[in-house]
Amino acid sequence: YAMNASLPNLPLGSGNQNQWLGVLRIKLSGLTAIKQEHGSRIYRDTLQAIAGRLQNNCDPRSWLFHDRQHEMLCVTCHNSATEAHTLGQRLVETIHNHPIAVSYRLLLKVTAYIGGSTMFVPNDVMESEAMQILFEELIREADQGLEYLLAQPTKTANGSGTTTDYHLYLRMAGVNFE
Repeated sequence: YAMNASLPNLPLGSGNQNQWLGVLRIKLSGLTAIKQEHGSRIYRDTLQAIAGRLQNNCDPRSWLFHDRQHEMLCVTCHNSATEAHTLGQRLVETIHNHPIAVSYRLLLKVTAYIGGSTMFVPNDVMESEAMQILFEELIREADQGLEYLLAQPTKTANGSGTTTDYHLYLRMAGVNFE
């Protein structure tokens, strides 16, 4: 669904810009405890607040989808692989650094983990059936990145890095179209 909804609306290939396509798999941690402790209504309100915050911090060239329970998918196009990493950092920080305000008295802590993948899209692939293969590879790579990230031992910031370093894993995907 994400591919069919987002790709026709992304400004891929406009001139020599926006030639990079990225997929970020966002896993939200802490929602199960919120549902158990505060109930379904607060859980839904929290999920909506998170989705709104993520959408507000996404690039205008991005689409955000609620994909799996406690997971979202961000499909984005950009001018370089660095822009995808910067977006991932911004999304992690917007959730991690600021509790979710569900009411004026209730602030909830949620953690975001992001596995992502980005790839340069050649002009001749933009309008071809190969685009579906590329998109599926990006999702697979993002899922693998998230799995890798979640399998790492829990780390605490001890001056050797920032919180973002422990919650974001982005890699370059490679697909052979020959």
